Amino acid sequence: MPIQCPPGPWPCFSWRRSYATVLKETTTRLAIWCCCSSLVQGTTENQIIDSLQDEEILLTLEGDELEVVLVKIGGSSLTHKAQLETVDSDALQWFSNTIKETIHEGFKAPPLDNQCEDSVCVDSDMANADKNSAFNSDGSRRKRRAFIIVHGAGSFGHHTAKEYALKGQFQPPPTGAAERNNIIGQTGRRWTMQGLAKTRLSVQTLNRLVVSSLVKAGVNAVAISPCFGIPRMQAHGGATEGLVRVVRDTLQAGLVPVLHGDACLYGTMQAGILSGDILMEQLGQCHWVGRAIFLTDVDGVFTRDPRVDPHATLLKHIQVDKDTLDIISPVVTVTGSSHEHDVTGGLKTKLASAATIAASGTNVTIVKCGTIGAERVLLAEHDDTVNATTVYSGP
Repeated sequence: MPIQCPPGPWPCFSWRRSYATVLKETTTRLAIWCCCSSLVQGTTENQIIDSLQDEEILLTLEGDELEVVLVKIGGSSLTHKAQLETVDSDALQWFSNTIKETIHEGFKAPPLDNQCEDSVCVDSDMANADKNSAFNSDGSRRKRRAFIIVHGAGSFGHHTAKEYALKGQFQPPPTGAAERNNIIGQTGRRWTMQGLAKTRLSVQTLNRLVVSSLVKAGVNAVAISPCFGIPRMQAHGGATEGLVRVVRDTLQAGLVPVLHGDACLYGTMQAGILSGDILMEQLGQCHWVGRAIFLTDVDGVFTRDPRVDPHATLLKHIQVDKDTLDIISPVVTVTGSSHEHDVTGGLKTKLASAATIAASGTNVTIVKCGTIGAERVLLAEHDDTVNATTVYSGP
């Protein structure tokens, strides 16, 4: 039935036609879209939602349409995973510099020759480059690159999580979990929460190092800590709407969101590990995300573990069924992580997340961190000559 907007005025989102904001009634599931334009009056709920969904695809900054690229740099690439809380400085420096070189200028610190006083800045001639550079040769507007960054924990979380038996969770807590939680007693609860606190402190330490490196490179990056930062986020995920809203608002402001695998509540009195791969799944299915990239410590997905089998073969393409998420071709057999401290499943969960993202229509590339191939993938300039695995959906 047609929707009548309640009495206004109501604020509008700053989308292209900027005509609506949303109120959600607490007693019903109906989302009432309050109109800023008579164009929306009398239309149905589904028509409005479909229209707004189309608008959400278009994310702009400084007049440029953005190609949003979702990137996860794995903990095995970012840290020396066998050594407690030891970052790989070379890998982190490469990553920060590469992001700086490939991202839209609007996400960077202003040039040093700009003049700023009392928060008012005057662009230099260099910053006011030829506006025609914003267009392709056919006159269409050129898309500029934006990044959402997710990083693994590596040696900054897995050691502590293993000590306290905190595991990666991929399903909501089972029915009756609240009653079973009472059985563990006060000592068990305190021990579990101590593990959560220590593990979370460890992963946030790494997150600070990553954000600090990006900022020093000239990228305006900010930390977003999923658990206890996104309302209702737990070890198995959830809270997708809140996560997407925070990330989108961050990008729209010209900031690069940097998220991480985290230690979270699981139910009311238990704890678990939220894998960065789950965050990739949640964000990778957004319509406005153009590509997803996993930076790992190997070239891609192999027929066997290349670190122990010299005859392992790189799979350049993996096709998944968009309905069942099953791998159509080739036949792939993967196990968990080769690292004894990994509590989140390693390649097995990474490939499952990649399949989920690909099934939503977003192509996924898995490539080795720190390589020329990885730089080409980030720039969308790669082809079959690059050692990487592309995961895509089939018919």
